[in-house]
Amino acid sequence: MGSILPGTFLGPYVLNALHHLDTIHLLAELGIIFFMFFLGLEFSLPKFKRVRTAVLLIGSVELFANLSLGFLVGYLLAWGTVERFFRSDLCSEETSSLRNESWRRPS
Repeated sequence: MGSILPGTFLGPYVLNALHHLDTIHLLAELGIIFFMFFLGLEFSLPKFKRVRTAVLLIGSVELFANLSLGFLVGYLLAWGTVERFFRSDLCSEETSSLRNESWRRPS
């Protein structure tokens, strides 16, 4: 939520504080490119081969749980299918961000 709420409030639908949306879209795309590059630098194919079964199993369970949670929240709030899917995507994104942040902290 730390990424989504500020954008929602600063965007054109609440405070309308951001006016150069083309620049923001460009920066967002550059951020995605840098993020993918960063992931590529940390990705180790031999390590992935060792843990692929666990990664695929845990990833599948996490994806199913987040999609289910998002659709359940949307159903309880009487949202449409598109809104439910969007909510489930947000659940997935936020849990991934939290998990990645906790892995980066030294124990």
